[in-house]
Amino acid sequence: MNAPKILIVDDQDINLILIKKNLKELELDIIAATSGYEAIEILKSVSDIELILMDIHMSGLNGFETVKIIKENVQLADIPVIFVTAYYDQADYIKQGYNLGAYDYIIKPFDKNTLIGKVRLYLSLVREQKINKVQSAKLKDMNRSLNILNECNTALVYAESENEIFNAFTSIIVDKAGYPLVWIGKLIDSEENKVKIKLISYTSKEPIGTSTLSNSLSEPFECICINSSVADKDNLSISECMKKCDISKNFRKYSNHRILTMRFGKHHFSQFVINIYVPDDNILSENEMELLNSISQSLVYGQSALSDKFDRKKYQQELFREKEELSTTLNSITDGVIFFQPNGKIMYFNNAATEILEIKPDSFKELLIFDLFEVEGESGLFNPIDMIQNSDTGDIKFQINILSKSGKKLILSGKMAEIKSNDKYLSGITMFFQDITEQTRLSNELSLAQKMESVGRLASGIAHEINTPLQFIGDNNYFLNDASESLTKYLNHVDNELKKLKTTDICKVLISNIQEIKNDLNIEFLLSEIKNAVKSNLDGIQRVSKIVMAMKNFAHPSEKQKILSDINNAIETTAVISNNEWKYDCDLVLELEPELPHIYAVFDEINQVLLNMIINSVHAIQEKEKSLETGKKGRISIRTSSDEDFVKIEITDSGTGISKENITKIFDPFFTTKPVGKGTGQGLPIVHDIIVNKHKGRLSVESEFGEFTKFTLQLPR
Repeated sequence: MNAPKILIVDDQDINLILIKKNLKELELDIIAATSGYEAIEILKSVSDIELILMDIHMSGLNGFETVKIIKENVQLADIPVIFVTAYYDQADYIKQGYNLGAYDYIIKPFDKNTLIGKVRLYLSLVREQKINKVQSAKLKDMNRSLNILNECNTALVYAESENEIFNAFTSIIVDKAGYPLVWIGKLIDSEENKVKIKLISYTSKEPIGTSTLSNSLSEPFECICINSSVADKDNLSISECMKKCDISKNFRKYSNHRILTMRFGKHHFSQFVINIYVPDDNILSENEMELLNSISQSLVYGQSALSDKFDRKKYQQELFREKEELSTTLNSITDGVIFFQPNGKIMYFNNAATEILEIKPDSFKELLIFDLFEVEGESGLFNPIDMIQNSDTGDIKFQINILSKSGKKLILSGKMAEIKSNDKYLSGITMFFQDITEQTRLSNELSLAQKMESVGRLASGIAHEINTPLQFIGDNNYFLNDASESLTKYLNHVDNELKKLKTTDICKVLISNIQEIKNDLNIEFLLSEIKNAVKSNLDGIQRVSKIVMAMKNFAHPSEKQKILSDINNAIETTAVISNNEWKYDCDLVLELEPELPHIYAVFDEINQVLLNMIINSVHAIQEKEKSLETGKKGRISIRTSSDEDFVKIEITDSGTGISKENITKIFDPFFTTKPVGKGTGQGLPIVHDIIVNKHKGRLSVESEFGEFTKFTLQLPR
């Protein structure tokens, strides 16, 4: 079989090279054009191109203009076109492309598997359409022949004259005819010893009944004739006579064939003329003429047969092979594929569809398209038929949240396209979809991680900026503290010395003036308060320094490699960082094992886990207080311990607790009991991923609804 020919059109050589490289494994005959004009010339000169990949944005003729010209050419209009573009998100492009007759879009930069899958799929569809077209013509041809045999009312015609037999069988089957009449039975004298094939040629020895036949027929037809006189000559039955004929194998398989016999009195002849009535010179092909010549050369006993116009078995095998190839192609892709009728009846589904939706193939066959998708959080059904019928383009993209048959939450993203019959009515719908649940989870997790990293880098920068002035402010306060102590000592010494002065009048006046100034300035109060103020400043600076250091440690970017980590330090750091979250509603109690062993861990990921857990606990306590209005603070305790295998972290809060029906779901992606917009359902799944998957640890939960929740994290030593 020749390699399928496809035409790729792009004014950028690099794009042509990339497409050729990615399609190499399909072993295609790829023809490249660098402009719309060149593509049109190639299509006019090269036959059998089965698919076109067309870039939209090209100089000169753009992709849309080129396709419009192609579709206006009757000989080229049926070639499927796939647009290749980087602007698929623009609705006008989509509508314009499909209005021009495009089959699909491929987005640049394209994924290799998507490119290969779509090219293979549409080539298979094109091949199947061609085969179906040929086979449909063959079936029509065969059915017309079978109608002649099956619906003939008279099985046996017996007559003494040629005119009688012609009148008989023409009147019986002429209304069912649709093919040339092959007449084997006009006998030529044995003395002439000739075998002839005539195509409406008249000689002096005109075949018996030709005039009658040409005058009676409104349409040509075929029949089987046995000359009984020839059979009688050798005492053979008609069936035995048929067996001895070389061509009998062509029609013996038909159980409903009719045999017309005729007798020509006493005359016995050894040679026959095959006479064919052909109203259209093109009705008989070369193969048919070859067959007739072969019959005329080998025929011993007069016989003509209705032969099969094509090998039914070969056709069935070829059709089966094509369907198998298409099914194999569709089952090789990871997207779910479903073909269904406008009434919802499912006609085809691939393996991926059954796996994604968790529906067994046998059950799939019994369902309608409306039964497949249980839409989460919405009333009513997902109705793809209404969506297609309300679409202007006949093509629609969708994303839905559903529950699988096992109750698992899935996010499906897909595309539907209508299939129209020749009369332009909707005859079916094709749906492609994929499970993007994990992709969405990873995307959200990545987004959260990027936000955390951005916040971390910002916090690290802020910490650095704050830390520098804090250092000299702290140094100045330490200096002021020392200076105030020195000044206090000095002033006390001066007071003592003044008391020792002789009580002369001058001294009394001086001492009185100094004491007056001292009292006016309230020196004793200032000295005591300066000391307190400086001490308070130093305490505040130490606190700010601790927060800054905690921010720096918490936000320190890692290379995602495990390093020797102090879990107690991580807890203390996170407690400081999250202080503003919990200080108004909770008391945070730390019970940390003093000599807790250090373990290898990705430090910033552990910080993220601890922060998520503390914030979750705070929210649970706030929710409980909101409903009870006790005015009391909640309690969060974090306790560490260790054994030979693990370092254990226990986080307990006095919040709302978790109900029994939800406790098995809390680690599922996107599960949340919070109102819409208040939670993403990603906090605990991220904790689970970091502890269990990335650190090979353990994570468990205990809870009593309305009372408490306790999470236990175990990290391997």
